[in-house]
Amino acid sequence: MRISAVVLTKNEEKHLERLLASLSWVDEIIVVDDESTDRTLEIAARYRATVLRNRLTDFSAQRNLGLQAAQGDWVLALDADEEIPEETRDRLQAAVAAAPPEVGGFRLLRRNFTLGKWLQHGQQFAKRVRWYDVVRIFREGHRPGEYLGGAVKLFRRQGARYVRAVHEEVEIPGKILQLQAYVNHYTAESVSELFEKIRIYTGLHAREIYRQNPALPKGTLWKLLWAGPATFCSYFFRKRGFLDGFPGFMRAFASGFYEFLIYAHLYRLRFDNKNGEKNQRILK
Repeated sequence: MRISAVVLTKNEEKHLERLLASLSWVDEIIVVDDESTDRTLEIAARYRATVLRNRLTDFSAQRNLGLQAAQGDWVLALDADEEIPEETRDRLQAAVAAAPPEVGGFRLLRRNFTLGKWLQHGQQFAKRVRWYDVVRIFREGHRPGEYLGGAVKLFRRQGARYVRAVHEEVEIPGKILQLQAYVNHYTAESVSELFEKIRIYTGLHAREIYRQNPALPKGTLWKLLWAGPATFCSYFFRKRGFLDGFPGFMRAFASGFYEFLIYAHLYRLRFDNKNGEKNQRILK
């Protein structure tokens, strides 16, 4: 079974070489690049990656462009700031080799490196299986101590399609299984980099919500006031992000600020739209 890696890039000279060096075992590397102006393309060429240059409109469109170009039976979808550790490589190869026809993909966990530290707590998408989780243990076959969650990053190419403009998800035919395998994720080396990512993603996320419903969703004002603090408390206290020190605090704060900005953007989009409608009536 051939595996194609599909990677999205935008001025990723700082991260890309680390990722591509960890992908020497795949059969093909597809880089979908959003008009990088640094050494990203030079690094991709050094690793003999196929490069597709396409201006970013939404993340699903970029991913789907990569899927169309890929030739492998399986696709490993990654971001440039990620890395495949050796132990994960072995598990992915074994999973593909042993996958029955009804399995369409695998969900992988993330290990986050933020502000110079590996975060041990407050992980975004992982839930630990406890000894009392009867349904997960006896019906789903999981074991106590395993982690569930993460993202579907390894899947069969046939029939796969990404949806959503931001925080994109892949839709695939077949069952999705959980792998106890981690992708290293180097989220931000500085506070400014962390908040620059938030600026980009919240704008795209809010515009996607607004396109689906130009009227403000019910409860938007409440969420503007409380979603941010509630998210911060969840990461910092409930998930014990405080045990990771300053990086844990910043991760929790950034997550809360992200939620606040989404609803702030929605109010601004609605306000601008109302002014536009008012100006149209005046002009008539």
